[in-house]
Amino acid sequence: MYEPVARAIAGLPEGAAQLVELSWGDPFSHLGRGEIDLAIVLSPCREDGLRVLLEFSRQPMYVALSAGHRLAGAASVSTDELAGLALIEPRGPAPDYWRRANAPRQAPDGRELAYPAGAATLQEGLSTVASTRLGLLLCEASTAYVQRPDIRYLPVPGLEPSTLLVVQGERRPHPLAGAFVRALTAVGA
Repeated sequence: MYEPVARAIAGLPEGAAQLVELSWGDPFSHLGRGEIDLAIVLSPCREDGLRVLLEFSRQPMYVALSAGHRLAGAASVSTDELAGLALIEPRGPAPDYWRRANAPRQAPDGRELAYPAGAATLQEGLSTVASTRLGLLLCEASTAYVQRPDIRYLPVPGLEPSTLLVVQGERRPHPLAGAFVRALTAVGA
């Protein structure tokens, strides 16, 4: 979602926004401590003191696999096949409800999903995928943004789509938060 976010920021006064990348497994800490004004994070957000301003970018889920993985040539991965994979989960202080939504422990059919490894960032996770037989769940938009010749992205039609949120701290509402949300909505994010 970098392009729509960049266009929305470009609609704000010059110098009013600075992008800061958050750790994949730590979506709320910096916002909760007041170190940043707004965050774009994977849903859900049920944190005290944080308020969701916008839900956007509902995306189907994919699994990243190394180009040499036995499933790399498939058109998609079923939830049954997903249950047979070892997966990488976000590593960090994310709350359990968020972790379960973004690294589900069960497929929709009830089969257990295993996460023997973790990664602090998406890039770290993808590097692990490229050099192992592990998989990593991510949304369709991320697959287009992070193209790598050593990784194949396969849709997992049985999983719930992911959604992004714009979140702000209730203690320090930023005066440009509304303008940013309107601009992000206007660019079709």
